[in-house]
Amino acid sequence: MNEQNLAIDTFVPALRTLAGVLDKAAAHAREKGTEPEALLKERLAPDMFPLSSQIQIACYHAKDGSARATGQEPPKIDVKELTFDEHKALITKTVDALQAIGASEFAEATKRKVDLSLSSGRVFESNALEFVQHWSIPHFYFHVVTAYDILRHLGVPLGKRDFMSGIAGDMCTRPRRKRSTPNVRAALRRSAAVAAGTFLWPADGPHLPGAAAAAEEPVAAVGFEPRYAHASRHIESLQNLAGLRIDAP
Repeated sequence: MNEQNLAIDTFVPALRTLAGVLDKAAAHAREKGTEPEALLKERLAPDMFPLSSQIQIACYHAKDGSARATGQEPPKIDVKELTFDEHKALITKTVDALQAIGASEFAEATKRKVDLSLSSGRVFESNALEFVQHWSIPHFYFHVVTAYDILRHLGVPLGKRDFMSGIAGDMCTRPRRKRSTPNVRAALRRSAAVAAGTFLWPADGPHLPGAAAAAEEPVAAVGFEPRYAHASRHIESLQNLAGLRIDAP
C-alpha cells in the first residue's frame, strides 16, 4: 500500500459511511417527530464531546494528516456551531478535497518531519507517513466511531452493515461467485452423517453402475457406532443446515 492509498483510501470511505449514518439518523429523528438539529448536542458521556464536535474533529484529522503527508500547511482545529446540513456539507467538502490530492504529492511523505506539540508539554516526533499511521488514522476512527455510538445509543436503527457501508462500496467491486446449492447440501449431508455415525448411500451403493441414477432416490441408512463421543452434539445444527432429519444410533 502506498502513502496515498493509506491516507485517502482510509479517510474517504469512512467519511462516506459517516454521511450515510447521519442520513439515517435524520430520517429516524423525523419519524419520531423531532428535528435532526437536536442530535448534534447529544453526547455519549458527560465528559465527552457532542456529536457536532465528533463530526468536525473527524474531518479535521483527515485533512490534517493528508496535509502533513503532502507538505501542505495543516489546518487549524475550528469547531463551531453548524446546522445538521452544514455538517453534511463539511463531510462532502472534506471528501472532495482529499480526492483532489494527487499521488505524486505523497511521494516524500517518509522524508517530511512532523513535530507536534501536545497539551502535556511533550512533542510527538515522526515522519509524515508515521504520523498518518499512528496519529491521524487512530484519532480519525475514534471520532467516527464515537459519532456512530452516540446515534446508536439514541435508538437510531444502525448496525455493523451501516458502519461498513462505505468500505464495502469501495472494495466490493464484483459479486462473489455463488456456490452450487446442491454441492453445499451434499457436503452438509455427509457431515451430518459422519456426526451421527450414520453413512447414507443410495440403496444399491455408490460403487455400483446404478449409483448416479439412484442418487436421486430415497437413501437407505446403514447404522454404525458414532466415531466420536462428542459428535452427537453437532447433529442438530447440521440437520438444520442441510434440511435433513437423522436419528443418531
